[in-house]
Amino acid sequence: MIDKAKEIGCWKGWDFIHHGGRSVRFEPPTGAADLSESQRVQWVRGHAQEFGGDADRLVLSGHSAGAYNAAMLALNPRFLGTDRKAVLGLIGLAGPYDFLPFDGPVVQQAFGVIGDPVETQPVHYVGPGNPPAFLATGDKDEMVRPANSDSLASKLDAVGVQVERRRYPEVGHAGLVTAIAKPLRGRADRHGRLCRSGHQITSVEIQLSLSFG
Repeated sequence: MIDKAKEIGCWKGWDFIHHGGRSVRFEPPTGAADLSESQRVQWVRGHAQEFGGDADRLVLSGHSAGAYNAAMLALNPRFLGTDRKAVLGLIGLAGPYDFLPFDGPVVQQAFGVIGDPVETQPVHYVGPGNPPAFLATGDKDEMVRPANSDSLASKLDAVGVQVERRRYPEVGHAGLVTAIAKPLRGRADRHGRLCRSGHQITSVEIQLSLSFG
């Protein structure tokens, strides 16, 4: 993957993120599709050097439900155990982080079986030791309320965690992430903003970004 990287600017592809130095976005191979999200992080840490990355400098990112997964891994210590110390940042796009009471059949089916609904909420795990976060939403999002990101950002800021909250006017739920695709990058500054955020979070040239879609 590294041989595809461009040394100028910030280029994002399906397999990796690159900006300035060498930073990589990749996922376990297709055959590992049955891995849990926490196992994927473990896989990345175990194979980081093969891709020119640093296993101790990870940024977790995701869109929508993927942002929920990334947030739970970054904020809730029970999922990653000692691997959590390697998570230096969280990038969440249009994620559900604070959505009690449960609303609608899909959410009820996914979370209704949990004994204590509060434990399903990423905001419940906010604490001073959380990694810095970049949280973005589109003002036209009718699927996941932007208030979810407002709530998480507010709680992170209240405990002294670095957080950047970015809102994009005239952008819907899917549009927030499609603008990262190479043909659509001119529509908003999301592509460049994500690159800068990852760089600022890690403050080093080499990092890995594991994305949950």
